[in-house]
Amino acid sequence: MSYASTAQLSQGMIAELGMKLGFNEVAYYYFNVVEEDPKLTRTRMDGIFSGVQDGDVFILQSPTWMGPEYDQKMLFEMGLYDIRKVIFINDVFPLMFASNRYILPEYIDMYNQADVLIVPTEKMLKYLRGEGLTVENVVIQEYWDHPTAYQAPLPKFTRKISFTGNPERFGFVAEWNHDIPLYLYTRRDDHKIGPSVIYKGFRKDENLIRELSDGFGLCWSATQEAEYATMNCSFKLPTFIVAGLPIIIKRGISGFDFVEKNNLGIVVDTLEEACERVNAMDEEEYLEYGRNVCNMASYLRSGFHTQEILLKAVRLAAGIK
Repeated sequence: MSYASTAQLSQGMIAELGMKLGFNEVAYYYFNVVEEDPKLTRTRMDGIFSGVQDGDVFILQSPTWMGPEYDQKMLFEMGLYDIRKVIFINDVFPLMFASNRYILPEYIDMYNQADVLIVPTEKMLKYLRGEGLTVENVVIQEYWDHPTAYQAPLPKFTRKISFTGNPERFGFVAEWNHDIPLYLYTRRDDHKIGPSVIYKGFRKDENLIRELSDGFGLCWSATQEAEYATMNCSFKLPTFIVAGLPIIIKRGISGFDFVEKNNLGIVVDTLEEACERVNAMDEEEYLEYGRNVCNMASYLRSGFHTQEILLKAVRLAAGIK
């Protein structure tokens, strides 16, 4: 994976938090399972599973990002042991892009092999049930943690909005012509951006959260993934929270109710409404959001939520209700 991959960052975070609880990491690496000699694949799998023993609980983070063939090989290997299988769904690859929807039955079949599923949201669970999911033991993730040693101070009241995302996926970036500037953190490319967009370039995670010290953090859906954004947990939300920024989030996407319930920022239907709310806001209201965000950040930095999810899944796998 790219060193800048959010998927790598989040999956690595889960593994690290699990190891703090005493879990052992089963590390795997990329190879082309479709083109490789099956005998060599068998040898690789033997190495990957060399530390697994009967009676273990095995947590597979899904997807592996190496295609369903690789994931199926992993599940086949798991089936050779007398173990309890937990699948932690980080993303549902067939739902991310409409062109991949045809392989969803393969993923449902894989999920149904699990003893326990960790699913991003209730809405995602309901959708998967409608597509044939039958696993009874389920844990709902709800939101991501974001462990970091950085403790953000109260943010500065500034009428600016920060966003992380590729303009190719998030079409609104090309049309941004509001009086509130959009600070865009991503690799500079040739895609069109709006006249009120300020390119800031790519920042590694720790550098990003230290730089986001004022204004608001924007959580919005990509044009082609609008439905998926309502079902899956975004890593942008905890990133902005641990950076200390009040949130602007689109109503209906995953996490909007979390922001609303904890008064972490503003929930809006359109970007025009977002800019109007920012223009009308005063410093006192902004700092109230900022204090709530900093309080929530102390919890998300700890990683306790993810560890609770992992422990709950292990208890269910062991038959402990």
